[in-house]
Amino acid sequence: MNNKRILIFNTGSSSVKYKIYLIDGKNLIEEKSGEINEITSPQGPKNHVIALTLLFHGFGIRKGILENIDNLAAIGHRVVHGGNKFSTITKIDKNVINEINNFSSLAPLHNPPIIEVIKKVFNESQSVSHRNIKSYAIFDTGFYKDLPKVSKIYPIPLEYYEKYGIQRYGFHGISHKNAYNETIKKFGKLQNVISIHLGSGCSITAIKNGVPIDTSMGFTPQEGLMMGTRAGDIDSGIIFYMLNKLKIKPDKLSKILNCNSGLVGLSESSPEMLDILFLAGYKVEDSNYAPNEKIQSLSKKHHENALIALEIYVNKIKKYIGAYFAILGGVDALVFTGKIGYGSSIIRDLITRDLETLLKNAKINVVRTDEELQIAKEIINYIE
Repeated sequence: MNNKRILIFNTGSSSVKYKIYLIDGKNLIEEKSGEINEITSPQGPKNHVIALTLLFHGFGIRKGILENIDNLAAIGHRVVHGGNKFSTITKIDKNVINEINNFSSLAPLHNPPIIEVIKKVFNESQSVSHRNIKSYAIFDTGFYKDLPKVSKIYPIPLEYYEKYGIQRYGFHGISHKNAYNETIKKFGKLQNVISIHLGSGCSITAIKNGVPIDTSMGFTPQEGLMMGTRAGDIDSGIIFYMLNKLKIKPDKLSKILNCNSGLVGLSESSPEMLDILFLAGYKVEDSNYAPNEKIQSLSKKHHENALIALEIYVNKIKKYIGAYFAILGGVDALVFTGKIGYGSSIIRDLITRDLETLLKNAKINVVRTDEELQIAKEIINYIE
């Protein structure tokens, strides 16, 4: 595998990240990385394909994105929703792309842009000069493929699970697996671990002896913890009330729950935790952060809204920690990951405050999320 490389793409709803790894035996050395955010926003690229061009070649240049990567052996993509079709690493072909696209309605913020990126990269990798490069999909849902039925099955008529695959799939699995592996590497074998991924999306997973036994996200990435723009757990009756009494159309309701809820909905100001901390009067632990003119000009009411949004956000996480402590029968380690989980000691302190009795025997670990490395580790065994 001398000088062979792996290219990893991690596509989000409004971002594209990549990393290139040099294979050194069974080790992976990160050589290069890049990221573009704010895709589809007024100040960003209008779609993910244009973002790819910007990442690799600069504005206005339309050459192939793979041209300047020597000895490229494999390409990997993080895919959010694999449904009940995909649970393990999968070699990408046109049929696989179509199958992944079938689950776009269950992850409308994530799967469609991922498909955009996969198609662009796959088509180029199949050209004459790149025809030997294999592409692989690694699924966020894959970590949860063996969830016990007590966690997997919803308490609705059983036929909807058996006939239609309505079940808990779980998400952020690549991140939670990475956080767990790094924690075991640091502390040795641990029986009961609770992993908390906090970013624009948020989830929490209970892990026993290396195997997830429950997780907060479910059939879609909307369930569970409160997030930047997503509501998380709500009474399903609210949905029927909004549809039938308030006459809100399904498409608009989906946008409300996916894009206009969570931190941005409660604060009426921003989905970004840095802004929420600033408005709520807490320290912002990012030397590059500066509130924009809009945030600085917000009224006292918005500051109060941000504080209550933050308190609800933290309270939801505490409730899940307590629930997972109960089903695990204790906790040996509490792991924080994700951009917020890793980046804000303020958030971690607010979450663990008043949980001293529950966590008295638990190790607290903080892991910088590296989904790209976890994906590369999955792929390396498939390279000849």
